[in-house]
Amino acid sequence: MASDDESLRALEALMHEFFCGGTSNERKRQIEDLLNNFSQQRGSWKHCLFFLANTANEYVMMFCLTVLENLINRQWIGLAGPEKTDLRSVLSKFLLANHEKVPGFIRNKLVKLVVDIGRLDWPHFYPDFFSGIIQLVQQPQTVVLGLVLMKTTFEEMISPREDLSVSRKEELRKLLLERMPIILGNLTVILDAALEKHRHVSTATPPPSPTRDGDSRDSVSLFSTSPLHSDDALSKMFTSLHKDSLESLPLLDSDSQTTCLMALECLAHLFSWIPLSAMITSNLLSSIFHFASFGSEPTLKSSKGTELGVIAMTCINEIIAKNCVPADFEEFLLQMFHQTFQLLQRLTRENANSASGSMLAELDTSYIEKFTDFLQLFVSIHLRRFEDSTRFPVIDFLALLFKYTFKQPSNEGFYNCLEIWTVFLDYLNVLVKNRSVETHTVLDRYKEALATLVTQMLRKLQFRYNQSQLEELDDETLDDDAETEWQQFLRRCLETIAKVAELAPDDTFALVVGYVGGARELAL
Repeated sequence: MASDDESLRALEALMHEFFCGGTSNERKRQIEDLLNNFSQQRGSWKHCLFFLANTANEYVMMFCLTVLENLINRQWIGLAGPEKTDLRSVLSKFLLANHEKVPGFIRNKLVKLVVDIGRLDWPHFYPDFFSGIIQLVQQPQTVVLGLVLMKTTFEEMISPREDLSVSRKEELRKLLLERMPIILGNLTVILDAALEKHRHVSTATPPPSPTRDGDSRDSVSLFSTSPLHSDDALSKMFTSLHKDSLESLPLLDSDSQTTCLMALECLAHLFSWIPLSAMITSNLLSSIFHFASFGSEPTLKSSKGTELGVIAMTCINEIIAKNCVPADFEEFLLQMFHQTFQLLQRLTRENANSASGSMLAELDTSYIEKFTDFLQLFVSIHLRRFEDSTRFPVIDFLALLFKYTFKQPSNEGFYNCLEIWTVFLDYLNVLVKNRSVETHTVLDRYKEALATLVTQMLRKLQFRYNQSQLEELDDETLDDDAETEWQQFLRRCLETIAKVAELAPDDTFALVVGYVGGARELAL
């Protein structure tokens, strides 16, 4: 009988032959039959453990892991206790010793097998499964491995295959929820440590207040009714949140980028299923917003900055969509509004290095889409909570939303922003119709803001103000809704104007007539 060493050499030769470009299909089928026959032999998994520990051939490693995977998922109940312990121990030690040496797909397969065993045996027969993961996460040398194990655990245990009973699925969810404070605490520490490591020693220059924005053509009238008239007022309102300012940060080093990206991916998965109200903290929210700001820096676009920003915005959107209301409700809303305000300031600032002069034109489209989704959720769910509060500068927020809308680099982005305005206008209409407030109260507060919105919409429709964009619109090809690009653009703009007209018909009519009359005089 051949020794394990001889069997390993033979297996490596077969794998090399199978993946060699000159091997015929007939020979490949013969090799497949040989491998299948071996894998079905009783005790073949023990040979695979030896092969795994003594080969550098990636194909052999993957074959061995596949044999072990079939054993764990199909024959685990039939294994004796000592055999299970031996297999679990060998896999865990091999993973710990080689996770930085083997290719990513081998590491991920090993992680999957360890998690599969935990899915079946934790905590009764594998009590240190999750505590071992936490220990890995807490060590700088193994934090990435720990995060991969953690994320895979969430994926495999919260949405398990049908081979688990309903009671076992519920047990796994309960076990993970019991450990959620420890999990979230460790993820917060990882993110905070990376931010602290790369934070500027000197105090960063705060972004300009929207009340002092240089581009007065678009938004000056939106600010004149604002309760805030200076940088001092804005800074005083957020004094308690000074530590949470989204200061500029340099590019993270490669290791920190990888670690933070994986930590944020874990959070994004968690936020999709855990009850957030009792678990989300202001400190964690602040850290996530900091990483969201990475996507607003064009200088980080070529690195993982955009990727960090997108996954951070995914986390924030999960929080917003769930209508999360933590224990420190008022402070939470103030913090969220503050950090939303800062991100909007970053995104709408001018960029002298861009041909369009717009910062948005330099950013990744996936990040802009995520941020627009966030604004829509923010306006539809949370704005009503503080719209009438003097602590929140809603007029200034609308001014930034105005700039964000009309600086969009694509028509689709512009349309998505118009939907946000529609949500806000519908909210105001509901207030008036339900007589929650008097019509004149709404109009007095938002009159100039609504007038500026209508004015800019009318300018968007006229060639004398918007010739370059209008000339690019296709007025011949029909889409699935039987509209040309020009017709869709026209309809979207007019629908927004009509929404404003429901609130302020006389003022809107006067603006439309004024612009139409001006256009006729110019034509004559």
